[in-house]
Amino acid sequence: MKATKALGYCIIVLLVVTIILLAVSLYTLFMVLSGALSEGTLNADMEFDEASGTFYLTMTGNPRNNGLLGVNINFQVAILTLEGEYVAQNSTKVYIAPGGQDAFSVSLTVPAEVLIEHNMLEGQGFMEIKFGVSTLGDLVSFTNTMRVGGGGAEE
Repeated sequence: MKATKALGYCIIVLLVVTIILLAVSLYTLFMVLSGALSEGTLNADMEFDEASGTFYLTMTGNPRNNGLLGVNINFQVAILTLEGEYVAQNSTKVYIAPGGQDAFSVSLTVPAEVLIEHNMLEGQGFMEIKFGVSTLGDLVSFTNTMRVGGGGAEE
């Protein structure tokens, strides 16, 4: 009978600890996301070199972690054709400790040959941005994917 009672108490303690960890993880995700989406945290620089026909895209960020746990931030940028085929993509991952802040940068270069091959010189296609935040050993996470259409894109 004592073993059964001890097992019951262990299960209750385990449930309470799990609920506390979930609450702390969700709080951390909320704090990081609210800071990451504030003005001036994420920046994009797009450039088209008329002479070579090359397209350059650089995304930079400097998010802050105001949460109670460390977080991993995954950031991916891609260029797609109108048919959804990936032409170029790059990603980065950065760890930010509680109360910390860290910068990241992701760059894409799309040569003129690729733009011509996929008929993208008129700006037709999509830019896809994927932003993910995870904490508690990647057990709790949030990921958002956004597609922005260029000329001729209907999505």
